[in-house]
Formats: sequence, structure tokens, C-alpha cells
Amino acid sequence: MIFTIIFPEDGAQLQLMYTPVSKRLQDIAKRLGDYLHAPRPSEIENQAWCQRLRDLLTEAYPLLKLACSGELVGLPLIHRPTKRLNARVQLSVDDPRSVLLPRITQGARHTLRVEYIEPIPGSFTFYES
Repeated sequence: MIFTIIFPEDGAQLQLMYTPVSKRLQDIAKRLGDYLHAPRPSEIENQAWCQRLRDLLTEAYPLLKLACSGELVGLPLIHRPTKRLNARVQLSVDDPRSVLLPRITQGARHTLRVEYIEPIPGSFTFYES
């Protein structure tokens, strides 16, 4: 999801992305637990064991990179008593967008636009074939 905060007084925009951990990445993380301990001698001799681990890691890497690429740590939520938007934002100090964050906390008038990203189905990788 892409959240764009627009300040009408000067048209400044702050665009932030939320990238959740996909169901597939969660499944891979659970399966990687099987590889935490030293393999049995029979598994070491069997190259399929190593190949399965390599395949899982190759599939997990781009999914993990995508899940960690957003600036929003979680979905922005409305705090019911105050009706204010609560969002945990992770920006580096040298990110030019960071100068806009204080405007929100100081109560500057703004609007919020939300766009949903539809991932393209299928397998993808950052590695060349």
C-alpha cells in the first residue's frame, strides 16, 4: 500500500509505503527452522538436502527484501479517542522526506490518499538465470 500525505497549503507530498510480510515468506520462514540444526550424515551425502535449502533461500531473499522495503513499520491506524492517525514511520535522517514529518505531528492540515498495489502473481527472483 502506498500512503500519500498531501499538505494543501503548499502542495507538499509525503509518500510512504507499507509492505507486509507475505504469507509465502511466513511459510518459508517456518520451513527454514528445519535447517537450524546440523544435518545428519545421510542428509549431507544427499545433495537434494542442500538444494532444497538453496531453493528456499533463493525464493525467500526477494520476498524478504520487498517486506523490508517500506517506510511504514505497520499499517497506520486511527486512535479512536483522539481520532488521530497513528503511524510508525522509519526514515533515515538524511531522507529529504523527513522534514515533512514534524508538520503532521504539529497538526498541519493534510489529506491522505491510499493506493493498493497488486503484486504480479508468479515466481520472481533478483538472481539472473
